[in-house]
Amino acid sequence: MKEKENKIASLDLESQSNSKNYDSVSLEIQEDNITNNLKHYQIQFQLGKSAVKNKSDVTANSAKLQQFEMAKQSNQYRSQLQSINLKDSNAQGKFVNIDIQDPQPISDRFIENNNVVKQSNNQQFQQAQQSGQLQKQNSLTFQDLIYDISNEVKAMQQNQHIITPKNIDDTYKSTNGTRQLQKSSTLFDDEYFFDEREQTSVKKSRYLNPELFHKLRDHQVDWNLKVFFEFLIYHFLFYYITGPFTIILFFRKEKLMRNLSFWGNKFQFYIQSVLYFLNAFNLILYFTSDNTNIFTVEIVYMEVVLFLRAYIISCKYATLHPDKLQLYKNYELEGELTLQDYYFARWVFQSDITVYRESYNAFQRGEFDSSMFYLNFIVNPSQECIHQFDDGIQSLKKWHKHDHEYITPCIFPSENYVYGYGVVHYLIKNFTKDNPNAPLLAMAIILALFRGFLLLIYRYLDKEISYTNFSTIEIIQMVGIVYNTSFGYFSSFVFLIFFTKDLKLKNYLQKQCIQLISPKKLSLGVKKLLPTINFTDPYSIKTWSTLRRLFLDYGKAYYLRLEAFISIYVFVAVFSLATLMLWLFDVYVLPTNIGVACGFEAFMILFFLFYLLIQGAVINTNFDMNKNIIFDYQMAYDDVIRLRKFYFHNSQQSSNMVRQKIISSVQKKFKIKEYTDKEQDEKIQDYLNEIKESFNDCYKEVNQDSITQPFVFFGIQITTVLVQNVLIALGTSAVGVAQYYINSRNKK
Repeated sequence: MKEKENKIASLDLESQSNSKNYDSVSLEIQEDNITNNLKHYQIQFQLGKSAVKNKSDVTANSAKLQQFEMAKQSNQYRSQLQSINLKDSNAQGKFVNIDIQDPQPISDRFIENNNVVKQSNNQQFQQAQQSGQLQKQNSLTFQDLIYDISNEVKAMQQNQHIITPKNIDDTYKSTNGTRQLQKSSTLFDDEYFFDEREQTSVKKSRYLNPELFHKLRDHQVDWNLKVFFEFLIYHFLFYYITGPFTIILFFRKEKLMRNLSFWGNKFQFYIQSVLYFLNAFNLILYFTSDNTNIFTVEIVYMEVVLFLRAYIISCKYATLHPDKLQLYKNYELEGELTLQDYYFARWVFQSDITVYRESYNAFQRGEFDSSMFYLNFIVNPSQECIHQFDDGIQSLKKWHKHDHEYITPCIFPSENYVYGYGVVHYLIKNFTKDNPNAPLLAMAIILALFRGFLLLIYRYLDKEISYTNFSTIEIIQMVGIVYNTSFGYFSSFVFLIFFTKDLKLKNYLQKQCIQLISPKKLSLGVKKLLPTINFTDPYSIKTWSTLRRLFLDYGKAYYLRLEAFISIYVFVAVFSLATLMLWLFDVYVLPTNIGVACGFEAFMILFFLFYLLIQGAVINTNFDMNKNIIFDYQMAYDDVIRLRKFYFHNSQQSSNMVRQKIISSVQKKFKIKEYTDKEQDEKIQDYLNEIKESFNDCYKEVNQDSITQPFVFFGIQITTVLVQNVLIALGTSAVGVAQYYINSRNKK
């Protein structure tokens, strides 16, 4: 009998579950104070997917835990208990395996309880079926459930409580209810405090579907070099080699090919196919026929603009969230979804959904508290502004697809406070109203057409060689070259032109923030649209800082793409400029048409680049302006603190508007009339120091942003002095080159 008691107690019952995949969750519970000899034990649940669909498993396991607790309290275990493995399912029985180094007699109640447990399991299983509790639950929720139950068990052990089935059952009920409410919002939330496990990522990917496209937490924007090259290869193959037949090469990725518009009844597919066939046709004729009227430089730049198109599209996918990439690869998405992240889909026009997404994502990246995103003004805005704030918030709110509320209640008294998102919508819409897109689009079209017909015009203006006799094949070639070149350069020029507008938008929003905090109107080139914030309110000061940082990070994904595009365009400019110099200085004997084409390329690209650099330099100067204004406020509060005896005890007034406003605010808050006692004086000093500290925090944040988020070009921080020096150097060089060219032409 003793030998039987020393052996492992086991119960082997066949499972009715047909589940093929099993999840194993290990719960490690440690205790220090109950028994000196008991150091550690481990409980391991091995449950099938179907086994986690009702709470009978947890109740049955808790019964085993109760029996174990009773045996432990009888002081029959003298040595360390290594592990208890419980394999439990909704079947006809249980398998219990207890490994003990120095086993002692075990109560027969542990075995006799099996029938009771089995009967309880069957009853609860039937109840679960009838009540509809066997609906599908994802494994991620179950993993979180076991983790929470483990925490409850640990807390009970530390408090020296006995674990009963009711304890664990109650824990299951409360935890499961909470998880069900949070499941849809937390399934794709960022893991702030947990490591990213491969198993979790795999489980998470199972629940991705197009319906969750707008609910994905895609605010984190990073450059994925691997994804960039992957999609660059796809587009390179389509534009240069296989065209519409790319889907045959990647037949296992049919859904991705359709989402890339490489196949399907889509307008984008037909446009890209025309580009491919015209490019292939021109290349074949150029290398197989002897057509002297087709310039090599035309063919070269036609290939360059196609590569630039593939490059900028690949930049889009390199900045997408991994979950969105999975949707692109695993589902055939509607055209509205695939076009959503394109530059010209909504960003250029700053539609409501774009303003919502980019402002909300910037807010999430900054880890700001939306319950403190409220501000008031030193004077009340007009009723028209208030209505526009409210309308803007409602326009943004309708695009909010997450489970948590978009409008978070204010944590401090909200009288005369405005929600920050209303200010965001108001300022951006005023910018788009004052800066329409039509003139910029017209400019891009004119420049693209001019570039497409440039060498055709040159043929008719060249007096040395007559290009009037064209064969039919040559005419067809030139039509294809003009179409591909014009279309490709339109894409390039439109990105360059609208990038200048994007930088202008960022500069505009930063200057509006400067106007918001400045007590007086400043000559910044933008109209002051809103009153100055209440600089005597620490909450409004904090909201202003949040607003400034949000505007600084607004549209980060698009700026990353455009910066990558500018980087490759610089190499095109350098190549064109170097070729132009070789032609001008007669280093190589090159045709004049090469000099014409390269000269146009170099001039246009450098012109836009320097305009961008000027805008970037202005953006960087905004940091210094903010710091100067904040420093002035700090000095004003220092003066009031230092002279508070005269202002609040002797009722003196200041001739400075800012200081007098601070004094009036303190008098109103503390109801000061003539005299202040020592206790009240200390409260006033603490209050003023609190506001001063708020400005001090703002100063630190501005200084930090000037270091971490300035406008840089190839890693160089751009300043107005640097731009001026470069312009002077290039202007001098251009004059010297022009003079040399004129002299060389006169000698000839």
